[in-house]
Amino acid sequence: MANLFVWTGQNHESLTRLLSFPDFPGVVTAAPTIDEARRLAKQALALHVAGILEDGEAVPEPSSLDQVLASSDHSALTTLLVPLKTR
Repeated sequence: MANLFVWTGQNHESLTRLLSFPDFPGVVTAAPTIDEARRLAKQALALHVAGILEDGEAVPEPSSLDQVLASSDHSALTTLLVPLKTR
């Protein structure tokens, strides 16, 4: 099964992309380029979800892109859908 989670990124003063998943507020990382940001976002999401599953908890359904855009100032964000493959 593959879920698509919304990832949002914002430029920081040092030109670093600050990454976060609105569905997982504790998952935050940073990268200097969009390609690196995408790679790190996939890793961060996979590691976080693995921990959720290891704890016997359910992975939440992902918010839709429309929900995320409606709840934030998306003019300042880069938004991507990040796939999560689970068993």
